[in-house]
Amino acid sequence: MRLSRVRVHNYRNIHGLDLELGQVSVVVGENRTGKTNLINAIRLVLDPAMPYAERKLTSDDFWDGLRKGDPTYEPMKALETISITLQFADFQNDGRIAAVLFQGLVTTTPVRAEMTYVWAPDPTKGNKYRDGVYFGSNGSGKRVGPDLREEIFVAFLHALRDVEGDIRSWRKSPLKSLLEGASEALDPQQLEQIRANLESANSTLQSMSPIQQISTDLESELLGSVGRRQSLGATLRSTPPEPLGLVRAMQLYIDGDRARRLSAASLGGQNILYFALLQMGFRAQILQKVVSHTLLLVEEPEAHLHPHMQRAVLENLTPRDGQTSMVVTTHSPHVASAVDARHLIRLKSGLTGSTGFSARSAALSSREWDDMNRYLNATQAEMVFADKVLLVEGYAEEVLLPAFAAILNIDLDKEGISVCAIHGTHFESYLKFCDALGIPWALLTDGDLDAQSVSAGQARVTRFSANNYGGASPASLGMFVGDDTLELDLYATGANGSIVDSVLVELGSSNTGSRVGAWNGKPSKSSLISEVVVAGGKGRFAQRLASELVEVPGYVKASLDYLLASK
Repeated sequence: MRLSRVRVHNYRNIHGLDLELGQVSVVVGENRTGKTNLINAIRLVLDPAMPYAERKLTSDDFWDGLRKGDPTYEPMKALETISITLQFADFQNDGRIAAVLFQGLVTTTPVRAEMTYVWAPDPTKGNKYRDGVYFGSNGSGKRVGPDLREEIFVAFLHALRDVEGDIRSWRKSPLKSLLEGASEALDPQQLEQIRANLESANSTLQSMSPIQQISTDLESELLGSVGRRQSLGATLRSTPPEPLGLVRAMQLYIDGDRARRLSAASLGGQNILYFALLQMGFRAQILQKVVSHTLLLVEEPEAHLHPHMQRAVLENLTPRDGQTSMVVTTHSPHVASAVDARHLIRLKSGLTGSTGFSARSAALSSREWDDMNRYLNATQAEMVFADKVLLVEGYAEEVLLPAFAAILNIDLDKEGISVCAIHGTHFESYLKFCDALGIPWALLTDGDLDAQSVSAGQARVTRFSANNYGGASPASLGMFVGDDTLELDLYATGANGSIVDSVLVELGSSNTGSRVGAWNGKPSKSSLISEVVVAGGKGRFAQRLASELVEVPGYVKASLDYLLASK
């Protein structure tokens, strides 16, 4: 089984969100785009452990756009409704969960079932608001009881989770299901013998004068305070008296035989331990048939983890069977790079509330998806977090563009613009990927003139436009082409030639100066590129030139202006 779709209506900053989900969904987006609200929406439908106070919604939980600028508008007085619908797929071969979900069947080809949470006025009770979860998509089906929802175990990890506190709390601890399962498999006679031995040790400890004195003094204090009738009979014990209590009383320690308390571990170490316990608990509950499916909802799994551990933990949590689904929110490129790019979902805020974009909607071939997964390493995965993306050919552009932006008084970070080099001219799949995630983009490519002065770059962007955008003008789409190569275009712009000459002489060989001088300010493409290679290559040349105050080529400035105007 898997959670295949979520629709949210009028909930907080989400007005009308409709997202297709996979077995794994990794949700990215800037702050205040609705990532936490999406997690909470799913919990409202499925999580019977969600506190009543959080389930009882108020006017503040309605989408602000309903007020249409009127601060006096009260959504609940206007009888507005909040609804959240979850759709499930691939459950027909699991008898237990199918018996539950078939009551909410909405389509048979393919098989899909839905549950809907509704916060709405009840006409039979004077329009008093009440919540409920119902089968079907419109809230008019049979009400779903908590016992049925418990077939799907929901594990929610808040971004500000208290790992140590949760592990030590019997009610919240992921150890609970593991220890309960273990206690059922223990030999009762062995357990009783262990209890007797521990009770003997406990009695010896209690009889020691300093310990005994504490108990005596405490009882005297209570008698003097509230009298014998209200005295609590407090005692000091190191072990509980009943056999099963011994198992529940077990605590987790670290560092092997040193048995240090969990608080001695780093916050990152505590998170790693917590995730490992969760995985063990999920497997145990499925094997013991306590539940039919587990749904893991995690906010920011990267908290306190080293980049390598972020990737390792997420890869370990990623479901590899049909009995677990996972929805993760993250701000970490390392987490985003650890999953198949098709699992990425991006939320974006706007005047009509948060909107969602799914990478899986990109029309890419299997080979293109493989390329995209290799590309989105931890460095390039910044693309999916950017508000806008400038796609460039290679490392030289990636180095120089931030310098050019600074010369133009453009702060790329404040504008949310990421410069991403694709290391080639195969832009088309990246454009499709950005379009699928709703990321505004522009691209820069060399003109690459041939011997007949025909621009291969212009032909390139014209083809992209014809294939994907109905043949619109490339510049109107955000595609900007240089006159030839970046190095030549830079040299030919304003007074940049003398600056480029001096950089080449500084980085080049002992003969560079004479060769550069022979140009008389008009190098050929081959001679300029030859000197760039001698100077250490395009990357080294770009690194050094980025320190100089050059005039920015017109097509580069046009690409940045285009992105600044994009929404």
